[in-house]
Amino acid sequence: KNKMAKIIPDNLYESYIHYPNNIVLLYKDANDYRKLTYRELYEKVLSLMITLRKLGLKKGDKIAILADNIPEWIIADMAILSIGAVVVPIYHKTSEKVLTYILKDSGVKAIFSGNKENEELLTRIYRLKYASTSLS
Repeated sequence: KNKMAKIIPDNLYESYIHYPNNIVLLYKDANDYRKLTYRELYEKVLSLMITLRKLGLKKGDKIAILADNIPEWIIADMAILSIGAVVVPIYHKTSEKVLTYILKDSGVKAIFSGNKENEELLTRIYRLKYASTSLS
């Protein structure tokens, strides 16, 4: 069994309880630096976790994250792990052909997209209904 999937959300909860106001994440948004505390991170993860469950996603489901290095990646990753689902990480500059193959082969049930370009790419792929693609 994958104990890491259980340990990470548990550690986030413990940090939320013991260090709610400590900064867990510092990131640049446009020209300004933003802070995220353990409380804020935990609340965002909890909210997304509830949304995933409402969408019918559950333990063992595969959920992809297609984004560059943004705070939402961490939130999505922790929420996915918290419901016992499997994270399928995809590099944000993956080609359409490779992305189509990954999505078809992995059987993901949902995808987090990091930006408008990724959303447009995913829309094109779904219009093709996973046209047959191989990496070779």
